[in-house]
Amino acid sequence: MNAIGIAAEYNPFHNGHAFHIASARKALGAGPAGHGASPATPPAATDTPLAATDTPPVVIALSSSFTQRGLPAVASKAARTAMALAGGADLVLELPFAYSCNGGAEFARGTVALLSRFATHISFGVEDTFDAETADKITDILTREPPSFKLNLRENLGAGWSYPKAVAAALEREVPGSARVFSSPNNTLALSYMACIKERKLPLVPLPVRRAGAAHDESASMIRAALAAAKEFAQTLPSCVNDLMPASSLEILERERGRLVLGTKAIWALLSAALARGGTDLRGIAGMDEGLDRLFLKGWERSASFEDFIGRRVCARYTRGRLQRQAARVLVGLDRWTASALARSDPPYVRVLGFSERGREVISARRGGVGRPQGVSRPQGVKTVTSLRGAAKHGAMAKVCSDIERRAEMVWEIMSQV
Repeated sequence: MNAIGIAAEYNPFHNGHAFHIASARKALGAGPAGHGASPATPPAATDTPLAATDTPPVVIALSSSFTQRGLPAVASKAARTAMALAGGADLVLELPFAYSCNGGAEFARGTVALLSRFATHISFGVEDTFDAETADKITDILTREPPSFKLNLRENLGAGWSYPKAVAAALEREVPGSARVFSSPNNTLALSYMACIKERKLPLVPLPVRRAGAAHDESASMIRAALAAAKEFAQTLPSCVNDLMPASSLEILERERGRLVLGTKAIWALLSAALARGGTDLRGIAGMDEGLDRLFLKGWERSASFEDFIGRRVCARYTRGRLQRQAARVLVGLDRWTASALARSDPPYVRVLGFSERGREVISARRGGVGRPQGVSRPQGVKTVTSLRGAAKHGAMAKVCSDIERRAEMVWEIMSQV
């Protein structure tokens, strides 16, 4: 039995996400596992969603209460899980905050570790600039890190470039044309998945799906803007939203309208309070290196909003995403030692957020071995749980990781009430 794994934020779940699930199922159903592809050589990206006759189950690694860009999710994990299941997913797993609100390498590590326990394939969205042959060469460089690449990367970082820009330039020196592939965040994350799979020699087969242009990101932004406007002026949602998302997602959002996190007023209120306490606490926060704690504190009170605060600090070295993730880490209290320990290991537990009847079969197959996806080994030492309280009982790292996740949930809940 094949199974498809997908990393997602579903912020919120819209038609582009339904397209991805359908396209991945179609691609896998169109031939033998991965069209004969290996983890190092993914099949060509598909862009036509057609129903497969033998639909494989879809397993989602759902981001925590904060997105990879460091912003609070618009809806709770429970609501986003419900959207995913209504939209075609079979099993939804939690990607803990320590991995989901992190850089591409750490995000990929957590995602791949979770999905490899249940899936034979990992599907991800890519842009038109994605080229499988060039991507394979790039992941080879990222995995081997030859001396020339490391030298160029070190020089670029020494020149004050941000890490993503420094890596892209170093890769272009090694693989001419890689800058084109590396030019979009989605392609970059796809390359992180592929590099992690190759480095760890996992049996996950990459299954890229070409995204429908910029409309994917625009849909999510338009929906969030419409939700914010409707909340601000106590209005019903505009009819255009009906064309951007499944009716099931719209129904869930309508039900949750009283506890959504829209805009950045809430995160700015909490961050302002944290910064007002001074710098002692900031120095121990993960990622507060090279004087970033001082940058956060310098003149913060002159910022009129969260966007203004971040915008004043964006520079060649610090991207907007990096700064927003730092803000989230401050609020959650993720210290540098805990983050470092977790970054060197896989998620210490698997938390199930929801499942369909098909998803129940996937869980049972994993536990019992009967019908387990070929190539998916029975995991040792990592427990499957349904609650953070249950996760905390399975070792020191599991307790630390679940404590951080609980704090992220609490911060999100506070923001949803603002």
